[in-house]
Amino acid sequence: MRTMGLKAILVAGMAAVFAVTGTSPSLAADGSPNSESIKKDIANIERDRAKIAELKQERKDLKRSGDDNKMSLVENKVGLKKAKADLKKDKCYLKADKKALKEDHKMAIREARKAIREDKAELRAAKRGAGKDDNLTAQYEKQLEYDKMLLERSKDEMKSDMEDIRQLVKDARSDDDGYRVIKRRGNR
Repeated sequence: MRTMGLKAILVAGMAAVFAVTGTSPSLAADGSPNSESIKKDIANIERDRAKIAELKQERKDLKRSGDDNKMSLVENKVGLKKAKADLKKDKCYLKADKKALKEDHKMAIREARKAIREDKAELRAAKRGAGKDDNLTAQYEKQLEYDKMLLERSKDEMKSDMEDIRQLVKDARSDDDGYRVIKRRGNR
């Protein structure tokens, strides 16, 4: 009975946290990626793309001017290489944040499934118990339904977050004024 009281308190605490934050506790912890860090990564990528386009245009203008501005062409080329490196770095950050967010969601789903398995075991034990206490069985059934609801909510949250990220990336790609980084295949 002591474990039941402890579990009820724990579940009530989780429900309160869930109700206040609107997200599961494992995803609201500090240090975990969220859609804000992903939006920041996408904004950095867009900024890098704009900088690359600006440097390319500047380079064309320098070449058209016909002046002997070799030094300014070299400086432009160095700036262009740095901007491309920044773009590559920001894309890696985006990929890492997206992967970490997905792993956090998967961990929350695993925890919800584990809670459901435990609830089912407790329910079976209560139904087989010597006293066959109907109140206890009903309480376990309520807990099982609540955990199933949390699992579905975690799955839906993961699905919506991943769809939002896909849409953000898609929007960022469509706003790049025709500039695209071509992925190379193989080791070069």
